[in-house]
Amino acid sequence: KNAEVPIIVAVNKIDKPGAMPDRVIAQLPEQGLIPEAFGGQVIVCPVSAVTGEGVPHLLEMILLQAGILNLTADPNGKLEGVVIEAKLEKGRGPVATVLIQEGTLKISDALVVGKTYGRMKAMTNYLGERINSAGPSTPLRTSPKKIFLKSIG
Repeated sequence: KNAEVPIIVAVNKIDKPGAMPDRVIAQLPEQGLIPEAFGGQVIVCPVSAVTGEGVPHLLEMILLQAGILNLTADPNGKLEGVVIEAKLEKGRGPVATVLIQEGTLKISDALVVGKTYGRMKAMTNYLGERINSAGPSTPLRTSPKKIFLKSIG
């Protein structure tokens, strides 16, 4: 909200007995988020992570918002990404879940985050299949020698 960027709210757990998504949506104005249904600008999508209900609508709203804002990424630009989660896995070492924002990440790329650096060893897509490169908006799991955020090379 402070960044003044469009917000999409996903109200989760609508599959639970006694779930009251309308009550949650009605409480959004208390946080300064006025849903479209109340005449505001905030898109609200009730979803269930368990059953998948509402997820196609949420994805459609994200694509619609990206189209309206003309959001694009350059696969040939300088590599930039976000580490969503990082942990140590037995037998694999450091593993990170990453979303590429700009550029294309390839095996053996030199990378850095803060004062830490390393080279990319292995990557898998969201299905667990090995991949050799990942472009913008590609979610992946990596096995870097160190965790990274921006390319140094």
